[in-house]
Amino acid sequence: MLDTNLVVDTARVLSQPYYPTSVSPDLSVGYTILRMTVGMAIVIAVLWIVSVTLKRTKNFGQAGKNVSVIEYRSLGGKRSVALVRALDKIVLLGITDQEVTKLSEWDDADRFKEQIDPQPVESSFEKILFRKRQS
Repeated sequence: MLDTNLVVDTARVLSQPYYPTSVSPDLSVGYTILRMTVGMAIVIAVLWIVSVTLKRTKNFGQAGKNVSVIEYRSLGGKRSVALVRALDKIVLLGITDQEVTKLSEWDDADRFKEQIDPQPVESSFEKILFRKRQS
């Protein structure tokens, strides 16, 4: 016949959780959280290093004492125009994927200072809103 003690012992053993390692369940959860935190910190550090590196290489050689971009405007698609000051000249450049074209050039940069660095102009919406508030 079947030994009742064996059945009871087997049922008791099967009802308890099984941990294949000698680590207690509380320690394994803590260890998992620690591993995830360290892994996340490593990923964030790598992303930060890549970001700093890209910022440095992006600005490399774009501005200096003698050359600076005064204004840059996208025209849609992959076309744009740039107003560039080089030494005492101002150059308007047309930029596409295939080429950069000089559209216009002015010799005396100081003569255009007022047009290059204008005071901020209110948008028409701001003007209309201001007038409505006044009345």
